[in-house]
Amino acid sequence: MPIGYTIDPDHRVVFVKALGVLAERDLVAVAAALRSDPRVSPEWATLTDARDVEDIRLGGSFIRGYSSALAPTARRAVLVSSDLAMGASRMYSLSQGFEENFHVCRSAREALEWLGLPAGTVLPARVDELGSEPEASATGDG
Repeated sequence: MPIGYTIDPDHRVVFVKALGVLAERDLVAVAAALRSDPRVSPEWATLTDARDVEDIRLGGSFIRGYSSALAPTARRAVLVSSDLAMGASRMYSLSQGFEENFHVCRSAREALEWLGLPAGTVLPARVDELGSEPEASATGDG
């Protein structure tokens, strides 16, 4: 699955975009890329756009044990279009104890508002806008 991210240092937020089939290796790759990116602070907010995810192939033990690149106090919003993505996101939130800092929503406006971002913030439309080639697992903009 193509997955990538871009950062907005002025607003201290990381935008992650995923599409296609979401597999464990994709999340591991993007977390590793974020951890190694010196431009990103683990305290920054994250908005993950998963509206174009068609299928999710994550085991329950992976979801419970997955270690994000973010601090537990970092605010996270996940933008979804399917009940499957909604359920997987909520399962992750509950298993990690992130309920207060984690919000799953179906509209970009709701996600932006919850993170306290300006209403005019434009989300990257496609993974390749993040500097990611379709065959790449994860990349940051450069």
